[in-house]
Amino acid sequence: MGFLINDIITLENNDNYIVVDTVQRFEDKYYYIVGVDKENNKLKNNCRVVKVYGNSDDQYVSLVDNKDELRYVIPLFLSHYT
Repeated sequence: MGFLINDIITLENNDNYIVVDTVQRFEDKYYYIVGVDKENNKLKNNCRVVKVYGNSDDQYVSLVDNKDELRYVIPLFLSHYT
């Protein structure tokens, strides 16, 4: 099933993030996530794009830091808001 909008996920560094949007590019799924504090309040200027790996029962995410990949993915997120 995967993560849903508003789900809280914890990255390897133990920082918590809320899923605010999701897109799919070919077979790859991406989440736009925003950092949250201990009370789950969104933190400004703490946004990331992560890529999903695994199957629906056992998923994990990895930060996307490849600029070429981000150039393709970010416009997909932006298209939801224009």
